[in-house]
This record gives sequence, structure tokens and C-alpha cells, in this order.
Amino acid sequence: MISVIVSVYNIKAHLENCIQSILKQTYGDFELFLIDDGSTDGSGDICDYYGERDERIRVVHKENGGLSDARNTGTKLATGDWITYIDGDDYIEREYLEELYSLACESEAQISMVQTCVRHGKYAEKEQDKKTLLNKEIQVISGKQAIEEIVRRNNKNMVRAWGKLYHKSLISKLFYPVGKVHEDEFITYRIFYEVETVVVSPKQYYNYVIREESITQRDYYEKRLDKLEALREAIDFFEEKQEEELLNSAKLRYFMTLQNSWYKVKKSRVIREKREHLLDIERKRRIFWEEEKEVLMKTANPLEKGAIRLFSINPELYGVVYKEFLT
Repeated sequence: MISVIVSVYNIKAHLENCIQSILKQTYGDFELFLIDDGSTDGSGDICDYYGERDERIRVVHKENGGLSDARNTGTKLATGDWITYIDGDDYIEREYLEELYSLACESEAQISMVQTCVRHGKYAEKEQDKKTLLNKEIQVISGKQAIEEIVRRNNKNMVRAWGKLYHKSLISKLFYPVGKVHEDEFITYRIFYEVETVVVSPKQYYNYVIREESITQRDYYEKRLDKLEALREAIDFFEEKQEEELLNSAKLRYFMTLQNSWYKVKKSRVIREKREHLLDIERKRRIFWEEEKEVLMKTANPLEKGAIRLFSINPELYGVVYKEFLT
């Protein structure tokens, strides 16, 4: 059985689409946890409506504690052999669970994952047609190779909590830091480090819906700086594990994110005490550069080296020229 954990907070306009996409799955052996995280817009009533009509659904109403707290609540209650997370404003294709479960079993993998399709609004066209990926090969990689995708290639699909199926043996690792933004950056690499095999499907079976009011779509705000804390923790983790290549890549990723964060704070319209944040980031960048210059330049590719040099000369021009680093 698969435990499907859905975090719900004030997403009334999108929630039914999410729930219905789960109930229509071609793989039916699942339990569905709808974790209402203190919604005030009627989302909780929608959860109750479906909970009364399908015995596989369990509804939990709780005080608002944030996305991580909602996921953690569901994880504690899960009884399945596998766990998957879905955000309540997103939805999945009918074959999502079947694809994840089949690949995990066939590859004897502890984690399986599918690709993400970005949608702008509930009924918007997909940015990339699912059919264009169907002929690409399934990838079976190690946990360390999955980490490399994160720390060296900044693979966003790899780092996200959703779009994945986790074996229950990993449940002790599946607890997200409460109160943090970019919560998956704190733990996904740690989970991958525990597994031997990860299988990656080329199919776009998870639909990520971009809403204007979504937390990740707001103007850059203070809590987004939590990512720097997560990336700094990753450096300490790989140093402790004596993983030199992953450590060097993690150091470069942290340094490049410092530059990106400076530029985003500079351009933000909502951050208060902007000058203090900028000075703090500048200080961290200067100290880290002095300590790790040799490693950073050895690890960086030519494009990254150019970005580092330009930022040191003109930080604002850096953000214009190297827009691909800012996404």
C-alpha cells in the first residue's frame, strides 16, 4: 500500500482537482491523508466532503504550522509500505502511482521519481508536452549520483519533496524542518545518501501549478534566505562524511547562491532592513571566498567562473547577464 500525503492550506479553488486526480489513479491500493493545516477558506470542508465518501481517505484538521508541519503530521500517521507527497494545489496524472510503484519494484529501488510538468493556472497548457519525453530512457542511478544532480547541476526536480515515492525504511529521514522555506533543500540530499538505488522515470506525471498567490511566486522575501542555511548545512554534512567531490560541489553551489541571494535581495520590493541583509551576504561571501577560493575556481566551469568574476566587479550587472543562475 502507498500512503499519499496531501498538505492543504487555503487552496479551495484547486483542492478538488488535486483530490480527484488521486482518486482516479490506475493503482488503487493507497491511503490518502488530507492534512488541513488550519485553512480558513473552506478547504477543510472540501476535505471532509471527500473523507465521508471514500474509506481510503483520512482527514486531519490541525492548527496552522506550515507546509513542513503538515507533511510531518501525515508521515507520522502513514501505514503504507511506500510514501509520496503531493501539494494540495497540484495534481497528478492517472498513472502517477502505478509508474512510481512499478519502477521501484522492477529496479529494487528505495526511491522512484517522475518528471514535473509546470502549469500556469489550473487549466493552462503544459510548458512541455508529456509526449516529448516518452521515448527517453528510464534512469537507474545511485543515491550519490542523485545528490550530484542536486549539488552540481542544481536539478530542481531532484531536490523537490514531491514527485517521488519513498520506501517506508526511509521514514525516519522524512521529517522536514518546521518553519523553514525551501524545506526540501534541508533533507533531500540526506535521504538520497541513505539509499543504494534511485530510479527516474522520463514521464511528466506530476503537475506543478503556479499560482500568483503561491508562496514561491511572491516577491523575494526574508524567509527565502533559509536556502542559504540549508546549503551551508549540506557543506557540513559532506565534510563529516568525507565526500570530497560532493563537498566541493556543495561549496560552489553555496557560493553561487550567495551571489544570487544578494541580487534578489537588492531587487526585492518587500524586504525590510534590506541594507542589513545585503551587508550580511557580502560578509559571508567575502569570508567564504577567502577560505575556499582555490576549491571554488577548481570546481567551477567556465560559465560559473565568468559569473564569479563579474559579480566581484559589478553585482547588479551580474544579475542581468547571468539570469539563468537566478532561477
